Amino acid sequence: SSYCVPGELHEIGARMFADLCELRGWHVIFWGANVSLYRFVDDVMHSRAELVGISATMPTSIAQGAALIKKIKAAKISDVKIIVGGYAFTQSPELWQQTGADFYAENAQSALAIIDTLAKKT
Repeated sequence: SSYCVPGELHEIGARMFADLCELRGWHVIFWGANVSLYRFVDDVMHSRAELVGISATMPTSIAQGAALIKKIKAAKISDVKIIVGGYAFTQSPELWQQTGADFYAENAQSALAIIDTLAKKT
């Protein structure tokens, strides 16, 4: 699943990443911008997502990303991993650890490398 935090309208990078994942043979659900936080978490749970990608463009959105991650983890969705990226994280790369995410990707290439590594472990 690929998602932009609430209030984010810039979804081009997340969409491109979702497309790259599909080209590699992954089943992707792209949620984009302005999707209800509760609906997203519910859909992640019911779709049995293995990986959730969260994009944040504005630094002020990092707190919303952290809240989303907290809700996903509180839902105890089995083994779902969370990767974050986007301009906001690129400007402050150390912040991703404070969100509770499992991984940070500086760009699409590094995100795909993380996904490939995870796929080899399963």
